[in-house]
Amino acid sequence: MGRPLADVTAEIEAGVRAQCGGTLCLTLVHEQRDDPNNTSCQFIATEPPQRTTVPRGSTVVIVSGSSPCADTTGPAPPGSAP
Repeated sequence: MGRPLADVTAEIEAGVRAQCGGTLCLTLVHEQRDDPNNTSCQFIATEPPQRTTVPRGSTVVIVSGSSPCADTTGPAPPGSAP
């Protein structure tokens, strides 16, 4: 499974800011792809690929899966121990 999208997005933003002198000099957008093996909360890839040099002002797409995210905040299943 892919890594948590929120974690990877934060890492990408921090890396961009480090390379851009403390500012976010790229546009980062999220896009879901039809991938039943990953949820929309899981990172798959970036476009262009990671470690690619892109000009300031460019857009980098952060790709996630398309399946619904697992609900980890809901009630416990019946019969489960607290």
